[in-house]
Amino acid sequence: VGLALVAAALVPEGLRQAWGQGAAPFYRRIFVVRPVRGLLLVALIVAPFYVAMARNQGMGAVNFMLFGQSIGRFTGQSGYTSSTTPLFFFHTALWAFAPFTPLLVHSLWRRAHEMFRSRALPADESRVVLWWLVIPFMAISFADFKLPQYLYWLLPAAALLAAEELEQLADSARRWHLAVQWTLGLVATVMATAGTWLWDANVSGRIGWFVTPTLVLIALFTVSRHLKDNVRFVAASVATTVGLFCWVHGFFEPKLLEFQPGRELGAVIRRLDPQGAVTVMPVGVSPAFSLGFYSGRHMVVAEAADIARMVRNGEVSVAVVNKGEYAALEQAGLNVQPVVSTARFPISRLNAAFLNPSTRASTLEWLEVVKLTPKSGP
Repeated sequence: VGLALVAAALVPEGLRQAWGQGAAPFYRRIFVVRPVRGLLLVALIVAPFYVAMARNQGMGAVNFMLFGQSIGRFTGQSGYTSSTTPLFFFHTALWAFAPFTPLLVHSLWRRAHEMFRSRALPADESRVVLWWLVIPFMAISFADFKLPQYLYWLLPAAALLAAEELEQLADSARRWHLAVQWTLGLVATVMATAGTWLWDANVSGRIGWFVTPTLVLIALFTVSRHLKDNVRFVAASVATTVGLFCWVHGFFEPKLLEFQPGRELGAVIRRLDPQGAVTVMPVGVSPAFSLGFYSGRHMVVAEAADIARMVRNGEVSVAVVNKGEYAALEQAGLNVQPVVSTARFPISRLNAAFLNPSTRASTLEWLEVVKLTPKSGP
């Protein structure tokens, strides 16, 4: 929601009409955009969500979500920044839209070529899907903060465009794409095998994660030879990623979860503070919302003075802090007793330093569960 949705509602139909209305200057033809209708459509879609948020969390939360988390991502007012470029989602999409990335690229290239050759946008409903993908994609590319999962909501549009392209491919192009898909499947299998060397694993585990993706690829290749053309292409697309996904979900994700606070830390919080109303972290600690889930409580970020008040009122008796950083809590009148600590990788955007075993430790942050009690005396 926000700027991308507003743009998607206002621009496409106006551009479609403006592009083909003869020789009038473009700056005059662009005014066929219908802003009132577009804004009413946006309001109709988002109003229930924001009304519920205002009732539960106040207008400040509405302002943060509607402006801080949309326009604020472009003006620097959201409070979130990352060291990426506007090209971040272009290379991310190459793997995020797998296995149909080659078809999607072919579709976009063909559409762009036809559009600039004929000076007309597609005359069918598929242009709606094209706007769905292209406008938000370009908008989020210029946001101050980017994560790979920001592309998730564009996957359906990308898949629909790729499926349409598959139906329109000529026989020669279909054979070329089929070869590309099997090549990608082989590359994915090699990547899964090589990926086991980034983490601790025994010999049998490494062999197993080579054999599994390879057998999946061979099995699907064998089956696909007896299928019709379109179904054969689908089988090749599935083969591209199924083996890799087996490795991701069976090996890679469990390894990543070792670097996120999870079930064990949540159990410690519940044991130390069985009557606690919330799981609290001081301001300045990067939130670990998974701890709210595993501790069975809302995650709250608060100032040290507010945490001290909550401790005295019996609302909490533990907190999650950056390891060794107790000064603010102690100055607020609390005794701090360290209990257990854990390392975590603080963001969901993996980088080369984290994947490299020799530099992984430098990318980690340490969280610590501490027991809190009020200091005695004045």
